[in-house]
Formats: sequence, structure tokens, C-alpha cells
Amino acid sequence: MNNDYEIKMDGEKASFKGGAIRYTKTGKGRFDLIPGEIIVDVINHAYDTYYSAGHMTTSKADIIQCAYQNGTARYYDTIINLINWRYVEDGDVTTDDNGIESVETNFHKFLNGLVAMLEQLAHHYEKGATAYGVDNWKKGIPVCGGDRGGSFTDSMLRHLNQFLEKRTDENHEIACIWNAIGALYATRYNENVE
Repeated sequence: MNNDYEIKMDGEKASFKGGAIRYTKTGKGRFDLIPGEIIVDVINHAYDTYYSAGHMTTSKADIIQCAYQNGTARYYDTIINLINWRYVEDGDVTTDDNGIESVETNFHKFLNGLVAMLEQLAHHYEKGATAYGVDNWKKGIPVCGGDRGGSFTDSMLRHLNQFLEKRTDENHEIACIWNAIGALYATRYNENVE
């Protein structure tokens, strides 16, 4: 590795309580807000459920079926299928006998897609923290239900549908993944589970 590089100093200078100085992260995403234990669970679920056999094929039908199944696997499977469909750049695109387009991936390609997805997810967490406050989502959003919708599951399915409709007014696949992660986090810690 070449040691001839500069340390970038962009953004606004911030001072910390102990005297350290650093430049702010505005616009760079907030990776620190992504619940790491859920990402590790997603990786393990992907390998154990799909990739231990070698490869995985994802179609739009798979994405929809996984999102509407019962249990917490729906959240893991939705994240994994969206990563394969949207973020794996070098997946093998095929069509089945019914003309349904599918993407075939292996675990290496999935992990590359996961890394690409995390970049976008970090920006989503940053925007949410700016709009609502850091970790606001941990303060009481139900997994399912709610008087007017708005639960993690309701929002996940709505954003999934908007992504599949090819709407571009928001990053709907990331919003879908964000809600699935929120549901998994709340379920894991028994927070606001209805």
C-alpha cells in the first residue's frame, strides 16, 4: 500500500470535550447509527439459509413472497432479496420458463452488494437523525399495527411496493430495508412489539 496520501479535512471543524478536534460528518452518512448486530444477523441468515448451498436466485416474485410471509424471517429475507436485486452489480441475470427475470448471486457477490447497500443506508440514518433526532426510531414505533399504520411492517411493505413500481421520489428500497432493520431490532429487544 502506498503511504503517500493526505488525510482529508472537509466539513466543519468540531471540538470534543476532551480537546480532540475532528471534522464533522455531515453528508457522509452515519454508519455508527446502523445496528451492527442486525447486519451480522442478516449476513448469517443469508449464508445459513441461501448461500451455504452455493448460490441464490432472486426474482421480483421472490421479493414479494418473502416480504409477505409470516415471522421474522420475512424481514431478513426481504433485506437479502433487495440486496441481490438492487445492489449486486455483477449478478447473473436470467429469465425462467415464465419469462420472469431473476438475478443469480453467490455469497461473495452478496457481500459486495451488502457493502454498497450499507453506504446508502448510512445516508438514510443520517437524514433521519437530522429530521427526527438520533435514534428516534428506537422510541416507540411498533413492529406491526398502530391506529393509522406507520408501523415498521406497514412502512416496509409500502416502500417495497413503491420500489417495485419504480417510483423515484425517495430511495424506496433503502427505506424498505431501514424499516425491516427496525422491525428486527424491536423484535430482538422486545421493544414496542405488537
